[in-house]
Amino acid sequence: MSTKEDLSASVPILVGPNWIIWEAQMKAYLGTKGLWQLVTGNEAHPADLLAGQCAQAAIAATDDAPS
Repeated sequence: MSTKEDLSASVPILVGPNWIIWEAQMKAYLGTKGLWQLVTGNEAHPADLLAGQCAQAAIAATDDAPS
């Protein structure tokens, strides 16, 4: 089963009146995929981690450069 089919079978399409049901089911679905921590901001997005590592490497290279 594809991810799209998996999602549509697990979570209904959001329409205003079904917000409470949709929210709970989407949170559960994203949790099973290991993505909920990204949504809440408790885990950094992989690209953000990479950008931070690049910035740290650039700072370290500047600090190590001869004056």
